[in-house]
Amino acid sequence: MIEPILQAWHLHKNNNLSYLIDQRINNIIVGHEMYCVINVALLCVQQEATRHPLMSHVLAMLQGETNPSDVPSSSN
Repeated sequence: MIEPILQAWHLHKNNNLSYLIDQRINNIIVGHEMYCVINVALLCVQQEATRHPLMSHVLAMLQGETNPSDVPSSSN
């Protein structure tokens, strides 16, 4: 389970999140929504639990009420 998370962090750090998106669904999803979901997921799997967002913030980000702009460059 750790390997996919580390790969996602590496892709995020190198601005290559598009590699996480299954190409079979790439044409039927809205790109910015998928990037939002990935960024929120990265916020939720940070090593330090105190840095995880509250569920109310997760919902607000997924509903487009706030931006998941505070995704750090690594899981630390």
